[in-house]
Amino acid sequence: MHNRTSESPGFFGLFALRNLLAILALEHYSLTTLLFPAVIASACGLVMAQIVARRRGWRQA
Repeated sequence: MHNRTSESPGFFGLFALRNLLAILALEHYSLTTLLFPAVIASACGLVMAQIVARRRGWRQA
């Protein structure tokens, strides 16, 4: 059985921050170099928000 609280939103937050810092560290910006870290950072942010929202829903139920 999967433990509902085993996923850490902090991990996804750190991974999103890492990708945002990678974007800031780029010397030359282009669609190719920006797209991958931007999509990964966005996905991590969405997963983190979903984890937090579901945990709040479980506490209220």
